[in-house]
Amino acid sequence: MSPIETTKAFNAPLLRNEDSNAEADHLIENLGHIGVRYGVILTGAGNDGLLTKQGVSQDISGRRLEIAPPEYVVNPQKGWEFGG
Repeated sequence: MSPIETTKAFNAPLLRNEDSNAEADHLIENLGHIGVRYGVILTGAGNDGLLTKQGVSQDISGRRLEIAPPEYVVNPQKGWEFGG
């Protein structure tokens, strides 16, 4: 399976409304251009999910590594630990 087909198989929100039998090329065509980035996002309680380089939480339980839209992601810093 391609990464796109795997994403669909796990019912990712981005592809949730697409045909479950669709080929990867069809899924990509329907999505259009969507930027993503791998890095740190906040997941803690009371967080709206948005990050800025100036406002990164120091609460390690509220950080995790994910692929997400670029506006939700910051670079990991040396010494950071991540929750599950």
